[in-house]
Amino acid sequence: MSFIDGSFWQVLLDMGLIGVAGLGLIFSLALIQSARLFLTTPDIERASRAMGVFCSLILLLVASMMSSVLTNYNYVALWAVLLALLQSERNREADSTRGAGSLYDQRSTGPARTRSPETHNGGHE
Repeated sequence: MSFIDGSFWQVLLDMGLIGVAGLGLIFSLALIQSARLFLTTPDIERASRAMGVFCSLILLLVASMMSSVLTNYNYVALWAVLLALLQSERNREADSTRGAGSLYDQRSTGPARTRSPETHNGGHE
């Protein structure tokens, strides 16, 4: 046999069941994390990027059953970039939820607070 059609079969031939299980674990965790980010984030742009990563990973998984998308060196950068984008969005989400309380406190007590009519004219009618 000169070639194997399908990335999972290629990984099975090269690395055995442990390699296929590792590859499946990477993709299943990425799918779960992107779906979780899509469902929990209030930011619409972040949710759309998470859904884009989710759909792209599904597309790669389906395509890898029929061709060598995951094991061909031309496409390795594609799924690596998708995983990096997902991790970047997860980090941004964690930063925004961690700092949300302090930003809210700054806005409510900061100098840009709207003034009441009494303080706007200096207390004079």
